[in-house]
Amino acid sequence: MQNIMKTVIEMGNFKTFIRVIQKAGLIQNLTNGNQLTLFAPNDAAFAKFSPEKIENLLNDKDRLLTVIKSHILAKKVLSNSLLSMKKIKTINGKELNISTKKGLQINDANILKTDIECTNGVIHAIDNVFSLK
Repeated sequence: MQNIMKTVIEMGNFKTFIRVIQKAGLIQNLTNGNQLTLFAPNDAAFAKFSPEKIENLLNDKDRLLTVIKSHILAKKVLSNSLLSMKKIKTINGKELNISTKKGLQINDANILKTDIECTNGVIHAIDNVFSLK
């Protein structure tokens, strides 16, 4: 088992998200010993946006941090716990809505793969990017 960052890299289809994390300077946050939950948007989630929109995000550090931090919880939360919740707060104070009407959804993202265990928390792979409209 490895830390969140190494696990996301090894999963393979999260290249854009990794690039965004690196540009935001948040690699350390995902490699240290703090127990976290990461909702990781796959490359298909970022492909819904134009390359210009992604480049604009990468060049706006404040917005970049807001977007990335809206995908991180300050504690480890497994999917069975998410199923009993309606809302949960991210590390930047943003509330995410949880729904089970069409499978497990967070805001407007479907969770594609749950409970990817890491030494410093858990990853849930999702099909949409929070806070990027």
